[in-house]
Amino acid sequence: MKLYNKPLSPYCAFIRIIAEVKDLPLKLIDAPAGPPLPESFREISPMRRIPVLVTGSGETLFEASVIAEYLEERFPEKPMLPADPKDRAQIRIIMRLLDLDVLPSIIPVLLAGPANPLPADKAAKVFNHVHHALKTVEDRISSGPYALGEHVTLADAWLAPTRFLLESLRRFPGFETILDDCPNIEGYKTNAEGIPEIAAVLGEMQDARKALAKAS
Repeated sequence: MKLYNKPLSPYCAFIRIIAEVKDLPLKLIDAPAGPPLPESFREISPMRRIPVLVTGSGETLFEASVIAEYLEERFPEKPMLPADPKDRAQIRIIMRLLDLDVLPSIIPVLLAGPANPLPADKAAKVFNHVHHALKTVEDRISSGPYALGEHVTLADAWLAPTRFLLESLRRFPGFETILDDCPNIEGYKTNAEGIPEIAAVLGEMQDARKALAKAS
């Protein structure tokens, strides 16, 4: 299988963590420069988004949550969703909150960089929205070592790269206290670094961040 990838993309990291946990061979292909990705990338990803997975039989799949469900169903030997439907629902709630509320709100702030901080009123609006979503996640995860349950799940795969980006976010004006009342999410940084499959991907993200800082 092949994955169109950017090392700092949390959505790509999500899929790479799943591949690490399931011990799946995954050839990484550098996605074009962006955002925005070039118009020509629509031939691979109609909405010009990554990650994109090319399966062993040649199908092209896009959208991180869809790819995750495909890998979970196609390779069930190391499940990342529990058997209990109620527990599955809790994991999906966490995934959706991070996917729809947290990441789309914080990524533009991070991409703009510290030299282009949001106006105070807009930063407060983003803070309140993200904080509410994070508190909802906080109330649903454990203090560790895993987000939920006794092994790595899709909740961990989503939470780990999101937590990585939150560490950078709170260096921006207006976001310094974003995790002050989220002790489980705060402590998850240490937990994630102790899970080998996740630590490997976080290391890739860290290397990419250092390389980007050096190039700036």
